[in-house]
Amino acid sequence: IGVSKAQQKDCFDNALKNEIFKHLQYPDRDLENNKEGTVFVQFIIDEKGNFTSIKSAENNRSTDDMKKAVENAVKKLPKIIPAKQGKEEVKIRYTIPITFKINK
Repeated sequence: IGVSKAQQKDCFDNALKNEIFKHLQYPDRDLENNKEGTVFVQFIIDEKGNFTSIKSAENNRSTDDMKKAVENAVKKLPKIIPAKQGKEEVKIRYTIPITFKINK
């Protein structure tokens, strides 16, 4: 069954977000102050499937505590199957938005 590249990316993004949310802790200070925001976390998935060079992009849509929380969650992700170009494993740079929203 043919699946478009866009559908593959959406599926990967959703699976990746679900894994990140398993390890994500909403910062206490932000919860207490009813702060919500979005962190754009950048990382490299290397040729072995490890998450490396993890950092949050600078933006004014999140707090420093949120950025740290997302970076820590990504550091806890398990190794995955690396990207391939042809038959060769390659590293890729990836950016994904993670949104903090208080359920009211």
